[in-house]
Amino acid sequence: PEVTTVGASLGMGKNVQIPYEPCPWHEPTKEDDLIECTDKTTHTINPLEADSWAVCAERNFRWTCPKNFPVMCEDLDCDGSADYCCQTRVDRCKTGEERMCPPMLMSDLGEWHGLLTPGATVSRGTTTTLDPLDAFLMRTLVTTTAASVATQYEALPMPLIITASVGGAFVCILAICAFIFKEHFTVMAHSLVGAPRLLKAVWSDPIHVFTASPPPDIHPALPPLKSAAQLEKERLDDQANTALRSGVDAAFQRGFRGLCAYHGCPPPAEEDTLIWAMDAVRSRGLDLMGENPILLKRAETWLRTLHAERGLLKASAQARPELLIVGNRQNLQGLPGKPWLSTLEGQTCEGEIRDLAWSNIEALSEAIKTAKEASAQENLVKNNKALLGELIARTRELPADRCVLDPEGDGLKLLPKGHQRAIKGFTGESYLYHKETRLAGDVDEAPPPSELLDDVATDAARPV
Repeated sequence: PEVTTVGASLGMGKNVQIPYEPCPWHEPTKEDDLIECTDKTTHTINPLEADSWAVCAERNFRWTCPKNFPVMCEDLDCDGSADYCCQTRVDRCKTGEERMCPPMLMSDLGEWHGLLTPGATVSRGTTTTLDPLDAFLMRTLVTTTAASVATQYEALPMPLIITASVGGAFVCILAICAFIFKEHFTVMAHSLVGAPRLLKAVWSDPIHVFTASPPPDIHPALPPLKSAAQLEKERLDDQANTALRSGVDAAFQRGFRGLCAYHGCPPPAEEDTLIWAMDAVRSRGLDLMGENPILLKRAETWLRTLHAERGLLKASAQARPELLIVGNRQNLQGLPGKPWLSTLEGQTCEGEIRDLAWSNIEALSEAIKTAKEASAQENLVKNNKALLGELIARTRELPADRCVLDPEGDGLKLLPKGHQRAIKGFTGESYLYHKETRLAGDVDEAPPPSELLDDVATDAARPV
């Protein structure tokens, strides 16, 4: 390998032989306007042209500066802050510092030979003078120390000290009690051995003091008589409780799901009865009495499933005809040879039809979500999910204001119904907008969670 001599410029104090040059930028090239790159190639530059200085950009970095620009600066301020600058003097560098040799690349350090770095030399500065106060204290040291308090009391017997302390504390407590409870002690003494106790015994009547107690009453008192209004209230309360219990039993005997067979089917007979019983119990304030909380919860679950299945069948019936519309252009008023879709009226009509179809698709998607949350019939939900996937697959262009990227990286997703994505006209930044509340979110706000987004992937053989 090539052997290079490195001298005292690297802080070693002497010249040593090393197998490579760790800091080649300390020595410039032998010619003016000749620069060397890290791939060992040399190039002639024009100092007045900035592009010629960037010749080493494609060859990593500058390795050696030209002879007429011998100093390589410390920071990366040239070629778009990607390379080191070459200057004629150190003070012309932007930071005023020359590029130093990293200790990691050096095969020999001055510290190994007992030499300190410049920073360590400054911090290790010493002085030959001594503080006058320290010098005085060193000359005036004493040979004896003052006796401590513990030493002075060491000759006293410890049991005597403890006994005196406890006795003094006991006497103080007795004095405080006598001062505070003086009146109470006087009254108590007179009532025990004085004239008041003797007069109480004389005035007491032996007949009433020593007579037998009356026998207990074995016949408890009758409850108070209830009014007609109270009896009527109790009757109506019992009627409401009984109706709720019977309505819940009848509803669950009919079934837990699959309560509607087709769109427009007549409502089950148990629905109206159950709703009336729930309203009666709540209006009379009986919703927290007995087992009514459990019965009300079961009734609400049954009604929620019924309404979810009914709503899903309705949304499916409205969205199914869109299979013939979605993905096909509707030339409603076009004449032979007339470019109907190129006119403003034709495009407006086409957009209205497409918006109506997409609103039905959105309604079907929301109905599927509601049905899943209400534990509706699985086959009904599965069939309508297949219908929704078919409608989305036939849609040639998904609404741009409804499409977002899945926050979990699962591809393209659709925003929930009522949410839109808008773009600022001046900056091009996106934000979310709610149509019903007319409230806009922050710029680059994260989309709703994945469980609230709709999927657009329908079939691996027919990707959207």
